[in-house]
Amino acid sequence: MRLLSRLRTLLDSPKTTAPSEPALADSSAPPPANARRRALTPIGHPDVLPPPAAFLNQAHRDETTANANGAIAAIWHSSQCYRPYGGTDHPERDQKIYTVRGNWALGKGLMRAGPEGFTDEITGPCEESGCQCNYQFVFHLRDIPKDMLTELGVRELARAQQRVSEMMGGKQHD
Repeated sequence: MRLLSRLRTLLDSPKTTAPSEPALADSSAPPPANARRRALTPIGHPDVLPPPAAFLNQAHRDETTANANGAIAAIWHSSQCYRPYGGTDHPERDQKIYTVRGNWALGKGLMRAGPEGFTDEITGPCEESGCQCNYQFVFHLRDIPKDMLTELGVRELARAQQRVSEMMGGKQHD
């Protein structure tokens, strides 16, 4: 709490150094302009604490487990708690599907990367301060949009659905 009040005092105090001068070593001097801007961005927002280590560990375990089990894509789910801090693209990412680079379906030519790109091209869930977003991993071709499937993928998916239908005694499988 003392740290937050000290940071607010520093941010509210008038700037005493010229933009080209380095900040004084005196602790009462305000931070340089770029540090002040950085302190006001969502990533360095003074009221937003970094995600707890348990969140980070869980996010890494989820991603590792998903990759080990053959995830082909991930659906981004934004945290409602992150929205008030603005300035990030997390709310815009909500429900968008990102392809997992090097997945088995890409390797077999069954799918292509979607318009959003790959999971490793954006910051992941819980990587930024205050972020509590998450991925919902996708493991099956039937669960991705049809525009992400190649012709071969469409044919293989139809063939698999036909075989399942035959095994179920002619009932349709969705």
